[in-house]
Amino acid sequence: MVGVKKRKAKSGVKMVDSEGTSRITMIHPGMHQVGGAERLITDLAIGLAEEGCKVDLLVGACNKLWYDQLRRKNSSLSVKEVGVKFPGNPLTWINLEVLTRSLFRLINPDTDTIFTSGFPSNLILNYSNRLRARHIHYFQEAPTILHDREGQKATNPFYLPIFYRFMTRLYGGSDIRCVRNYDVLMANSNLTRRINAQVYGLDPADIKVVYPGINIKKFERPISATPFFSRIVKKSSPVIFFPKGTKFWWNQLVCLKALERLRNVDFIAVFTGGTWFEVKSLAMWSKKLGISQKILWAQVLSEEELRFIYSRSTIVVSIPRRQPFGLTPLESIICGSTPITSRHSGLFEIMKLEDSANFVDGNDSIELAQTMEKLITDEDLRRKIVFDGRLKIVEEFDGSKFINRMIKVLLS
Repeated sequence: MVGVKKRKAKSGVKMVDSEGTSRITMIHPGMHQVGGAERLITDLAIGLAEEGCKVDLLVGACNKLWYDQLRRKNSSLSVKEVGVKFPGNPLTWINLEVLTRSLFRLINPDTDTIFTSGFPSNLILNYSNRLRARHIHYFQEAPTILHDREGQKATNPFYLPIFYRFMTRLYGGSDIRCVRNYDVLMANSNLTRRINAQVYGLDPADIKVVYPGINIKKFERPISATPFFSRIVKKSSPVIFFPKGTKFWWNQLVCLKALERLRNVDFIAVFTGGTWFEVKSLAMWSKKLGISQKILWAQVLSEEELRFIYSRSTIVVSIPRRQPFGLTPLESIICGSTPITSRHSGLFEIMKLEDSANFVDGNDSIELAQTMEKLITDEDLRRKIVFDGRLKIVEEFDGSKFINRMIKVLLS
């Protein structure tokens, strides 16, 4: 392994402008998505602006949900869009260099700190190292698909693994070179640090762990049922929620086979996310396993719908093949539902109970089914997991604490 290459100090670098205000450029290309990473970036940008910094958030395209929250702030926070959802489809990958240059052109030359998160934002270093700014990168996920052979093998349709191997040849070397040349590297868990250090040939000690957090007050706001979930409101059956569970990477088939084993439970299972190919697979397998009448699917949920289904769920299952951290289980706990997640996750390293009653092998449908049935029938155990988990979240993972930790690094 090698250490992070420390670039020569930039002589004359100013950490504040003439008015004594720090200017920070944040780059997160995937803000068109609605997920925990995008929620973190939004909260961090707002937190920095409230701290008195001038913040430019550069994105491919910004989802209306985040844009509405960001534009409520004063003129010290701006959102600049390239106008493209990427990495996105194969066409955007092919034009990745053009898109990265487009992001670079949006950077204010007087910026003091460039903070990047999410591929391909780290490739900005190919151009922005000519700026007199400090470069910080935050790993929020497992290594990009360029370096993930397991992920490439699991990708469908059949031609995509071939396509991603080609992209690895095209951009893999540049990706590694850029990451190694950042001034500061951070990760959202020890697992994320370990996996990325291995891929990029770094010493894990050169990557600082800053655990994320959630906005507890936002998830505690009163909510009411929406038309989409009227079926759930009318029935008293246990609800099993699979956020992003339609995706192959979230072990779709393992989840469906586990549900098929719950023969004696009158449940409703809610799946979200997925491409057309993955949605077609969900429909096919649920019908083949004889559980299609128990499945509800939605492409995307609004924040209100998400909070409602969290609060109404008996259990929330989030078992992607590799989960560097995982905000979904924390969100479900705050809303009062019991999460099931993988032992192979960043969350496991800090949230496990003595008996690990809600952690499973994400590839084992039998263990998942047994765990779901145990939790559905044992209300006291569910309450204990939620109670203990909530104490841990309030103590360590409140969103304000995450923002304070990040600000300390960004403004140091």
